Amino acid sequence: MKSQGHESTSPLRVILYDSDNVRHDLNKDDGFTEADRVENIRSIADVTRLMVDAGEFWEVFVDAPLDLAEHRDRKDLCRMAW
Repeated sequence: MKSQGHESTSPLRVILYDSDNVRHDLNKDDGFTEADRVENIRSIADVTRLMVDAGEFWEVFVDAPLDLAEHRDRKDLCRMAW
């Protein structure tokens, strides 16, 4: 998994873990078909379960309007998913 440390005063280690990381590292052959997206989500659930079993895991959900997410999407993943 690719991880990214973020500058923080918190003693917690922060790892950026998103579907793009999974698609790039675990599911290298997956694209954006419906079946590929389902497999990507299944993989995320499996890895997350392992992380929870290993210790603390905090999930952060960010609710944003689609147009804002598309505007901030530097990797053009929103367009590829449609």
